[in-house]
Amino acid sequence: MYLYLQKYSGKDVEISSKLLARVTELPYNVNPDFLSFKKLEVVTSVEEIQDLGVAAPTPWYIYLIGIILGILLLLLLIFLLYKVM
Repeated sequence: MYLYLQKYSGKDVEISSKLLARVTELPYNVNPDFLSFKKLEVVTSVEEIQDLGVAAPTPWYIYLIGIILGILLLLLLIFLLYKVM
């Protein structure tokens, strides 16, 4: 994968896919000979994105919210198990 990235780095690349189909059988004994081949081509453009570097650090309050929610969930579980017994 890395070799492909080096080979096409900085270039516009297009990926092309082709589909060729033919009807061989139709319901109700209809003759499919009048149908011709159908061809479809799909082209996808691939663009290089800039390296975004290092991801932004997670803010401290996200950790705090996670800890508080974890403790609340644990307390709720303890309370429910106490009520059941």
